[in-house]
Amino acid sequence: MQDEFNQGEYSMIFLGSDFQYGWSRYRTAKSGNYNNVHRGAYSKEYAPSNEEIMFGKAIVDTYEATGYPVRNGRIDFIKAQTGPLLSEAEFINPMLLSCHDSRDEPYALRFAKYFIGQANNQYE
Repeated sequence: MQDEFNQGEYSMIFLGSDFQYGWSRYRTAKSGNYNNVHRGAYSKEYAPSNEEIMFGKAIVDTYEATGYPVRNGRIDFIKAQTGPLLSEAEFINPMLLSCHDSRDEPYALRFAKYFIGQANNQYE
C-alpha cells in the first residue's frame, strides 16, 4: 500500500452530486505529506477518469442516503491496482482549492451561482 501513497493523492470537487474539477497532490521526501507545500509538496490540475468520477458520485450518493444533502464536497483518493481507494470524504467544510480549476468560468463563480440557486429555490 505504501507504493500507492507514494504515487500521490487525488481530489475531486463536487457541487451537489455534480463533478466540478480535480487535482493531484504529490509529496516529496522533504515535505513528508501532501499538504506541506512550503516544504516541497506540490499539486496540479487533474482530469479524473470516468471510473474515478463515478466512484466519487457513489460516495456522494451514499452520504446523501443518510438524509444529509451534499451542497459541496471533496473526495480524496489514491490509485490502486483494484481502482480508486477513498482516503477522505469532506462534506462539512471542504478545502476547495479553487485556484486549481482552469476552466473558463472560475469555480468560485460556479460555487456562488449554485448557492444562490439553492437559496432562490427555498423561497419560491
